[in-house]
Amino acid sequence: MKNKIKYLLIPIGMVWAYSSLWLSDDCFVTFRYISNLFAGNGLVYNVGEYVEGFTHPLWLLMLLPFNGSLEIASQVLGLISFAGVIYLLTRSGWLAALLVVLNLEMRIWATGGLETMFFTFLVLLSVWAVKKDWVGWILLAMVLTRPDGLLIAGIVLLFNWKAYKPLLLLIPLLVLRYYYYGDVLPNTYYAKLGTDFAQGFYYIWAYISVYISTFLILLGFRHIKEKEIALPMAIIFAYLTLFVAKVGGDFMYARFIIPIIPLTYFIIEQSLKKYKNVALLVGVCFLVVFEMNFRNEMFYDEAGEHKPAFELQGVTDEQWYWSHDLGSGQNLIEMNETLGSGIGEFLGDKRFVILLRSQCAFAYYLGVGQTCVMSEGLTDWYIARLPGEGRIGHQKKAPLEYIKDRGVNFLFNRQSLGNYYGIKIDNQRGTLNLPKMRVGVEVITVDEKVKELFNPSGNSK
Repeated sequence: MKNKIKYLLIPIGMVWAYSSLWLSDDCFVTFRYISNLFAGNGLVYNVGEYVEGFTHPLWLLMLLPFNGSLEIASQVLGLISFAGVIYLLTRSGWLAALLVVLNLEMRIWATGGLETMFFTFLVLLSVWAVKKDWVGWILLAMVLTRPDGLLIAGIVLLFNWKAYKPLLLLIPLLVLRYYYYGDVLPNTYYAKLGTDFAQGFYYIWAYISVYISTFLILLGFRHIKEKEIALPMAIIFAYLTLFVAKVGGDFMYARFIIPIIPLTYFIIEQSLKKYKNVALLVGVCFLVVFEMNFRNEMFYDEAGEHKPAFELQGVTDEQWYWSHDLGSGQNLIEMNETLGSGIGEFLGDKRFVILLRSQCAFAYYLGVGQTCVMSEGLTDWYIARLPGEGRIGHQKKAPLEYIKDRGVNFLFNRQSLGNYYGIKIDNQRGTLNLPKMRVGVEVITVDEKVKELFNPSGNSK
């Protein structure tokens, strides 16, 4: 009975994570692909544009049965994955599982709508099942969930090379990707190129300077010859240096660190077990709880107000950014839902071209009947392949000439193109009086559809 108490961490962790329930703006990119598929347009972001603007084909496939309730389904699958992580850690003890539950970043990324926690579960499962005959299928699932899983799969194969056969299925899948999208790499690979190692190491430091208990992993080097320590240790250091640092980290705080956090706590637990000191184990738990003070100092000022977003070299507290109340009773996601639905009704059945700036939820709720051009190039072949040195994850910037060539009609609820590009542009700007909100609009390209939309009996001014 005593040993079974640790399993209570599973429901406790799920309930605690549920209290941080939220949705990231980025997950709505995937949702729009699914909407287009069910609308008969293919797996595309815009009708007729075959660009792979997502990096998690397996996660997308898992969401397909839930079209119409994708927001809830993505959160539930994330919570189930979090429960899986906790369960696997309880198989070897209680400390690592407890530390995962206590870690705020783990609870935050248990939801959010992205594949993060499912990928983390697969990484941990691949280590736990490294000697199993079926681990190769876990490696395949991991690579299909996120391309950086290929690095981790390669390390696992060093410990069980016979598991490679399921990975051979990647060859026909790559052929299929090339046939459908015209490239073996997702468009996001090109869209997010352009950051250096310095930014990547800053991203790593931003996490470990808060969660200082991470340094206890160094105790594992005393037992590095033990395979149960060697494999997770190899994954952690290879992943941080060859992936996280190389790509410059991410603009979402800790998201790229999440997959190796359970492995870190597992190594700490196994290392401390050698000391057989319960007080030491309890002390580590208190340290993890105390780390919240460092996190608060990073993101909040002395008055308890959240600091401006992106001031940490472009890295932000993503969950707060999208879920905090804007003062209107809505958060940013809810506001973009209202905006997208309202604009969609206003534009009607005619297809216009809309320019987006970090407005993925807006584009999803706008509907697939409108063409949306993401200025950062995530779903645009041309923009993604341009050079760029902007904020991490948003390095690319659509040239003004390209925006005009694409025949972009409108930009909604954003600073003017003139201010954005630092030049004078004589586009018309005004306000739409929608039933639920007033919306700023800039008219970029005027064609017959636009003229017909803005007639004297329209509701614009």
